[in-house]
Order: sequence, then structure tokens, then C-alpha cells
Amino acid sequence: MDYQLGRVINALKETHQWDNTGLVVTSNHGEMLGAHGLWGKGTFHDSAFHVPLNVRDPTEPAMHGNTVDAMTLSIDVTPSLPNRIGVEVPDSMGGQSLLPFLTDVRAESRSESLSEFNFDNPVKPIEW
Repeated sequence: MDYQLGRVINALKETHQWDNTGLVVTSNHGEMLGAHGLWGKGTFHDSAFHVPLNVRDPTEPAMHGNTVDAMTLSIDVTPSLPNRIGVEVPDSMGGQSLLPFLTDVRAESRSESLSEFNFDNPVKPIEW
């Protein structure tokens, strides 16, 4: 991943687009990778749901390299993009814009999130 991302960044720099390009790097879920003797994403442990979210806004160079220690959700990325370019975010779009964090690492954030874990087996349903 690092190598491929480096190729993208180098291409943007070589073509003089880096200073005008926003970058968002994230994933859809965390991985256990052997933590707690588990693999994959199907647990309630932190490493299964903490995912990377890196945002670079070229108009906020003072914020580059800063870390936001606040709760965000993957669904927050989607409304952040139109919000960032000045397009109105439709009411039907879920999530909260992360734009405040691009100027203040201490911006107000949510204090909780709701998660659901389905223990069901679609091939052989579990008797509760």
C-alpha cells in the first residue's frame, strides 16, 4: 500500500498537481492480523474497527502532519468531500462533515457510535 500510494504522490508532484490536490486515504474496516489470536474483521476488539483515515487538504498546509484524536466514522468521509468544495450536502446523505477538523484538531466530535454485530450463519441459521 505504501509503495502504491508513493507512486500516486510522486506522479502528482512530477506533474505539478500536488499543491492543488486533496488526498483521502482510508479503508473499509480494520483487521485483527493475529491480535487476540484472531484474523479478519469479525470481532468487537478495537483493531477490528479502528481504521486509518488520512486527509491532506492542500489549502491548509499548517494542518499537514497533525493528528486528530476524535471519533469519526467512515460514513463521515462522503459528506466531507462535497462540503469541502462548496457543494451543498443533500439531507439524505448520512454522516457528518469532517471539514471542521481540517482547520482545528480539537473541533467538536461525536462522543459515541452505534455498531452492530451479526452472529448469524446464512448457510446454517443459529438457534438463539
